[in-house]
Amino acid sequence: MAPMRPHAVQAIARARPVTIQGYDFSTRAVHVTTDGGLEIEANTLILANGYEMPGFVPSTQHRLASTWALATAPQLPSHLWPRRALVWEASEPYSYLRTTADNRIIIGGEDEDLTDEKERDAKIPAKTAALLEKLTAFAPGANAKVDASWAGFFGQTEDGLPLIGTVPSALNCYAAFGYGGNGITFSALAADLIAGLIEGEHDPLYDFFSITR
Repeated sequence: MAPMRPHAVQAIARARPVTIQGYDFSTRAVHVTTDGGLEIEANTLILANGYEMPGFVPSTQHRLASTWALATAPQLPSHLWPRRALVWEASEPYSYLRTTADNRIIIGGEDEDLTDEKERDAKIPAKTAALLEKLTAFAPGANAKVDASWAGFFGQTEDGLPLIGTVPSALNCYAAFGYGGNGITFSALAADLIAGLIEGEHDPLYDFFSITR
C-alpha cells in the first residue's frame, strides 16, 4: 500500500479518530500505521497526544496521576464570586474553581498518584463529597446540587516542567508531554521550541525541558 500524504491524513481525521499502532523512523521520512492498516508518511512526527506516551520515548520524569471534578446546577449570578475569576487553591491536595457560560460552577482537584482506572472511578463519590465541602466553604451561598461528576488521568513530571524536544531513539520525531495543570502555557511554548528545533535552532530552554534530563 502506498503511503498517504498530509492532505489524505486530514481527510481521515475529519472522518473519524484513528489509533496509531506502529512507527517506523528513517533518515528520509517517518511512517506510522493506523489501526485500520493505513500507512501515513511525513517528513516529521510530533507527539503531542496527552499523557499517552509511546514506549520508545525514553523518559524517567513522566508519570500519571488521577484527578476528579464536578459541575453544579446553574447558579444565580448573585451567588457567584466577583468577576467570576478562575480560582486556584494552593493547599495540598489543591482544588480549582471556574464558572461556565450558563452559570454553573466547575470545581476539580483532589489529585492522587493513582493509575488504575477502576480504582480511580470507584473514588468518584468520595471525591465528589470532598470537592463539595470545599465549594461550600468557598461559596456558602452556591447551589450545591451536582449535575455531573467525573475523573480522569493526566500526565505530569517530577520537577513540574514539561517534556519538550527531540526523541533520541527516533529520527525526525519530536515530543511535547507532561504539562500537568499548565497545558495552555506550556503548549504554546512547545510550539515555538519544536518549530525552532525543526529549523535547526538551539535555544537554551531545550536543556531545561529535555526529554532525557
